[in-house]
Amino acid sequence: MKIQEQMNYFRFFLGLVAMLWAGAQSVGGQGFPVPERGFVSWKPAPQWEDALLSGNGEVGTLVFGEPHDETIIINHALNHMPVRLPLPPIDQASRLQEIRALIAAGRYDEAAAIPVAQSMAEGYGEKHWIDPFVPLCNLRVLTEAGNVSDYVRMVDFETGEAKVQWQQNGALYQRSLFVSRADSVVVLR
Repeated sequence: MKIQEQMNYFRFFLGLVAMLWAGAQSVGGQGFPVPERGFVSWKPAPQWEDALLSGNGEVGTLVFGEPHDETIIINHALNHMPVRLPLPPIDQASRLQEIRALIAAGRYDEAAAIPVAQSMAEGYGEKHWIDPFVPLCNLRVLTEAGNVSDYVRMVDFETGEAKVQWQQNGALYQRSLFVSRADSVVVLR
């Protein structure tokens, strides 16, 4: 690629970033402020992989962000489908000093290979994935249909809040969800 073409791509990319940043700064108005650390989207999640996450390490939620037919998937750490019998943890303690010495010497690949070899020797075989989670429940929130404008959904990484807001018939609608660590409850308002 020629230098001029690279510069054109760079200018295009820089312009795109500037437009997205300017749009993100104007989201708030009277609504939720844009999180300093977080994620913002102007469309609802089309599938669960794109949903907003909130959780406390034990209870987790996925918020799709549909204004009129919201689905919130609620999950618990103990609600999973066992795929295989659990194996005991590998014995790394006997090799911990060796692993630490390799890391201190900057030989990271060799240090990382020790637990892998240990797991193979102890019968783990190939890579073991965690048991897949099974949703505890789906919560649906149905609201009156109408023309939606100024839609935004966001998650604030500092507070763990997943938020959705939009304008409809001249009114601002907002939904906010977080999972309390102290009380282990899902709060939706």
